[in-house]
Amino acid sequence: MEPLERLQIWYKNQCDGDWEHDFGIKVETLDNPGWSLTIDLQSTSLQSVEFEDQKEISEFDWYHVRVKDWKYVAYGDPSKLNFLITYFLDRIIPKHSDPNFEYEILVPLYGGPLDVWTMGHARIKNENEFELIKIESPDSKTMLSTTLDSVETWIKDFEKFELRHKKGDIVETELVETFQGTRLGIKKTNSNNV
Repeated sequence: MEPLERLQIWYKNQCDGDWEHDFGIKVETLDNPGWSLTIDLQSTSLQSVEFEDQKEISEFDWYHVRVKDWKYVAYGDPSKLNFLITYFLDRIIPKHSDPNFEYEILVPLYGGPLDVWTMGHARIKNENEFELIKIESPDSKTMLSTTLDSVETWIKDFEKFELRHKKGDIVETELVETFQGTRLGIKKTNSNNV
């Protein structure tokens, strides 16, 4: 997968209905010439990281990476944009993510007439995968649906829904639309195997 596609996945996985309103990613050019990449890390598993690395071989072969004040800020020569993105994905995320940082994640339930989820928590493994560390027991307080239509039907029959995920599962996510807005949720499969 290309670095830009992977960065898009990481960005999507930070979107929780709030983060994307205040934070994001900025790519700019420099006049010396070169690239600048800034990634907001506040409210992510990388929010406490402080790190610095640089290399300058010549005016056409250089980079400088700094993680501080809740931001990944990287600069590089005109050929380094993919490198700066890959550096973040392959060196910063797996090596510096806080193992105690929990992402709220929707866990799909199967067997009902609507798309329904229960609440869960996960730890990021890489830009594309999370490890489930907690799943709330499905009940009328923890379940979310795409709509409030027919809520009385699916709430009273929530025992019929099947939970196919368990603590420790490594999962991929997608953005899901619930009656409470867009949230991060586990990709729902149609097969019997998760």
